[in-house]
Amino acid sequence: MRYYPFSCSGGMMRIVAACFLCTVFILTAVAFGEKPEYKVYRTTGEIIVNGILDEADWAAAPSAGDFRFPWRTDGEKEQTEVKMLWDDTFLYVSFTCNDKHIWADHYDTNSATCLDDCVEIFWNPDP
Repeated sequence: MRYYPFSCSGGMMRIVAACFLCTVFILTAVAFGEKPEYKVYRTTGEIIVNGILDEADWAAAPSAGDFRFPWRTDGEKEQTEVKMLWDDTFLYVSFTCNDKHIWADHYDTNSATCLDDCVEIFWNPDP
């Protein structure tokens, strides 16, 4: 016979799970405050995708950030600057990452690169 430190019926388990999720959502809202907003501006000229952000539109675009690090209480919190622009065909996204200790363990296509030092963008074109 196995002994579990906590057990309850299906109905009670749903109540416990709902309370847990509510607590997580409330703590997240308190920790992060209101959702930040970022306005993406339309380009006024051509953007050349070459990794060099020397177009006037990039200089004028506001930076998304200042990113928060709630899991870190001390030490340097190196920032990443994110900027976005759009035109009739593309959404342009730039990342400027400041990181003195870049590391990666995953190099293959479709590997778990999210576990390495990385930046990612998740896109939902039809929310």
